[in-house]
Amino acid sequence: MKAITLWQPPATLVAKDLKHYETRPWQPGYRGPIAIHAAKALPRQGWCREKLDDKIFREVVFGGEEVPTGVILAVTTIEEVTLITTDNVPGWPERSFGDYTPGRYMWRLGRPTLLVEPIPARGLQGLWEWKPKCQSPGCAADAFLCELYDDKDNRDLGWFYCPEHAAQNGFCSCCGNFYSGTSEMERWSGKGAWYCDNCRGDNGDLDEYDEELDLWADYPGDLLPGNIDFNLVEMS
Repeated sequence: MKAITLWQPPATLVAKDLKHYETRPWQPGYRGPIAIHAAKALPRQGWCREKLDDKIFREVVFGGEEVPTGVILAVTTIEEVTLITTDNVPGWPERSFGDYTPGRYMWRLGRPTLLVEPIPARGLQGLWEWKPKCQSPGCAADAFLCELYDDKDNRDLGWFYCPEHAAQNGFCSCCGNFYSGTSEMERWSGKGAWYCDNCRGDNGDLDEYDEELDLWADYPGDLLPGNIDFNLVEMS
């Protein structure tokens, strides 16, 4: 996955969907998902330092918590890149969050998915490659983004899990979308994967269908706990 390192507070502003454009003197040859990484060091001067020293701004953006550094905070997308002119500079407060000098470029970012548990990482300049690992304790397998919508705060929340731990936490092992029946799936400790109805066709011949959870399962049958009634019905 592509990643980009930002100073604070811009990194958190993007992660919390408060900053919608990133401005740079160059345009990336890339469009698509990108992880937002907060730089390990805090800025010592300039606008970023001024905002970090502003108690009201800091309370609003960080909620009284410590400023996160050296971690992946969120995943968003680079959707469009536009040359900045005097006619297309956004209004306030967006304008104050970047350098909109004509001749630079503004990258329009998509709706972010905020990671519930930020992931430590070492940043680099420019766009760089980040290989996410499963956030389940003790697991170091390659992982993909699993997300759900938090209607209370109107935002998307995410975790990085491998297919097995995605299933155990209520997510499709293919697309990472969250599904009902989480309490049952959290109790399932067998190895394998669960697939939503939309993804089952992309994952070969699956073993069983769980009508209650509306999910397709792929696992050796003897790994299912005997004390859980999954109401499984064979695929037709």
